[in-house]
Amino acid sequence: MKPSRLLTRQSFAATALLCAALTATAQVPSRQAQESAPAREDAQALVHQGLRLADAGHHAGAVEAYNHALRLAPNDAAIYNNLGGSYARLKRYEEAFAALERAVALQPDFAVAHYNLGEVYGITGRDAAALAEYGRALTLDPKYNKAHVKMCQTYLALERDNEAVACYETLLKRAPQDAETRANYGYALFRTKQHKKAVATLEEAVRLSPADVGAYLNLASGLVYTKRYDQAILVLRHALELKPDCEEARYNLAAAYLAAKNRMAALEQYVILKRTDEARAQQFYELMFSKQILSVKPN
Repeated sequence: MKPSRLLTRQSFAATALLCAALTATAQVPSRQAQESAPAREDAQALVHQGLRLADAGHHAGAVEAYNHALRLAPNDAAIYNNLGGSYARLKRYEEAFAALERAVALQPDFAVAHYNLGEVYGITGRDAAALAEYGRALTLDPKYNKAHVKMCQTYLALERDNEAVACYETLLKRAPQDAETRANYGYALFRTKQHKKAVATLEEAVRLSPADVGAYLNLASGLVYTKRYDQAILVLRHALELKPDCEEARYNLAAAYLAAKNRMAALEQYVILKRTDEARAQQFYELMFSKQILSVKPN
């Protein structure tokens, strides 16, 4: 029974203020300083329009607004950053890369743009490149919590589990009461086979966030691996009380009953899975009979 990996959603950081990029243009050659005040004001208005559209989920309209703004302010890193975020939301990843790479080229110390570039690398499966960008964002802004979170998660994705453990430990020093970070730390401990410590960490995560079904799934997995089957069963039953349609919890409950040698209770959960999740039911059926050897007599 594998633990459930708890990861935060991909989130692209936008900036409404052109002044951040304008400050950066003092460090690189730019035409922006020569632009008229009305042009800058018009660009600012278009950026705010793009942000409103993006907030409403209208990313195609946001792209149009940002591109219009760039015609007025062609060297503004903040606009390229926002444009890249909307392209990514539209799954136009190559255009997102181009916009975000332009943003960091214009303003190399733009931590938000490095973070967003990391997000796009992560979405497209380039985890090593994503890790590098999160690292750059965190170097530029050591208090950039989201970049730190994503670094830890990316270590896990790269199976650099010991580094993930250390990453989460550093993160927890700053936010010891963050349930999601603690749950992910428990998962990382689990991956490094520190099962007892993982269970204690996940118990604390559940205490901090008693409505988080994923935390209960991870905790139950740790309990099973430490052979505390009865406790795992109680945890999984509670997860199903919180979310009755959580088929992963039901599958894991069936597996926990099987591990506890309560075959009848395991079969009851299997019958429910047959009605609700045929694929998981078949997977559990194979698990249930995996140790039985079937043979037939030749004709």
